[in-house]
Amino acid sequence: MISFDDLEKNRDTGSLIAYLKDSSRLYLSEAGKLASICDQALPVKPSSFEKMKEILVEMSQLLSNGKIMSSIEQILSEAKMNASEKIGDAHFGVWKRATERGRKVFNSFIDLSAKIKNDNHILPMIRVTRQTSQLLKKSKEDFFKINLFLRHMYLMVITVAKGASIFPHCLKRNIVVSPKSKNALLFLENVAHTLSGFQNEFQTEFKNYVEAFKGGRIDHVEFTKGSLPAYEDLKDIFIQFLLLLSEMNYFVTGDLPEKDIEILAKAFVRESVDL
Repeated sequence: MISFDDLEKNRDTGSLIAYLKDSSRLYLSEAGKLASICDQALPVKPSSFEKMKEILVEMSQLLSNGKIMSSIEQILSEAKMNASEKIGDAHFGVWKRATERGRKVFNSFIDLSAKIKNDNHILPMIRVTRQTSQLLKKSKEDFFKINLFLRHMYLMVITVAKGASIFPHCLKRNIVVSPKSKNALLFLENVAHTLSGFQNEFQTEFKNYVEAFKGGRIDHVEFTKGSLPAYEDLKDIFIQFLLLLSEMNYFVTGDLPEKDIEILAKAFVRESVDL
């Protein structure tokens, strides 16, 4: 990223503003792609999956809304700042770590995209079988895998929603927002509110799926043959997004990144599911 190289070299507010513009554009692009791939990874049935897919499609479309980026650019362009003002080492360190996370996300996307391009059977990653969940109560392996996959997906939705919530505060910590940018800032806050609503809706459908499976009311689902390597790439992207959120949260609140990651990691690696 050229703007980060300039930031590393100059370490001033002008370079930081250019960096924030470029990194915001890249983040929105990657987050939108991630939501789209998650949508394609799920089958249409059962109905809970269909509703999850609808949420992911709406989420991807929202993140692709050009008004988000134009609002960010307006806020940064109208900021009342001295472009030559230097930023401290600790401040720079946050953006250096965030850039490293972003590069890992980008590289993981390249790997995943190559797998999908070379094998048109990867998506969707899940298929419905003819057997019912009630007949497979003694074998929890497939349900555990799908449950964990959906948990990863849900945490991705949380990460993007909370990232959108934190970002306006992150801007305020970096720049002096001009009164002329009031409506642009309000728009970003409304986007964060909408994404938070998607998070709540996805959580509801995830719970509905688990309860329906436990009650034997839906068909059994399993990963398609050959999709697990791509899923590992997808899981790595989820984790890198979580780490990126942690850096943003650290900058705004001062909470140590490790604390956030430890909490989120526990949800990622749960090894038992009560049926």
